[in-house]
Amino acid sequence: MRDALSVYRSLVARGAAPALTWYGGDGRIELSGRVAANHLAKICGYLLDEIWLTPGQALHLDLPAHWKQVLWGLGGLLAGATVTCRGDAAPSASGYATEGAGCASGIDARRGSADGDSAGGQAPACVLVTDGPDSRAAQAAQDVLALDLGPLAMAWSGPALPAGVHDAAAEVMGSPDDLADETAHEASNAARWQASAPRAGR
Repeated sequence: MRDALSVYRSLVARGAAPALTWYGGDGRIELSGRVAANHLAKICGYLLDEIWLTPGQALHLDLPAHWKQVLWGLGGLLAGATVTCRGDAAPSASGYATEGAGCASGIDARRGSADGDSAGGQAPACVLVTDGPDSRAAQAAQDVLALDLGPLAMAWSGPALPAGVHDAAAEVMGSPDDLADETAHEASNAARWQASAPRAGR
């Protein structure tokens, strides 16, 4: 089985060769292996170092099908997240997503204790990556990362972001270009995605 680290390494090995091609409303987007790997390293580092994602914590991608959704999903797996996408099953009742679950509903598990445990002793709630930071889903998340889907967007270009919402496109740029943690991915739910992927001959 190819885990997220294997995918990252294969992208690095591709170098300048095309690795991801996307056709959408904004036209054709093509990323080389080197560029795609750079995105994944930055996303992984950002989630671990700035958002403080914990092993197995839920990362819900409230995004349409898009090349940035692919990158944030893989970057989340590299960081050890339990990654779910828009359209998955109903949200779970805990901060850790069950298979197919989205953000936890009705949980306010903010970081607040000196020892790093979640407030009230509850499991850390979901981290949400969304193109709609004022959506209902954002109300249940521990951290909301607003992601502008413009192909060249370096920052959020929509209405002013609500207080406490992160501008993911802008903030992620400060993270390292190379993967700093090659073990975090072991806590992810990559096996679930591998099992659900279509296979040749089916």
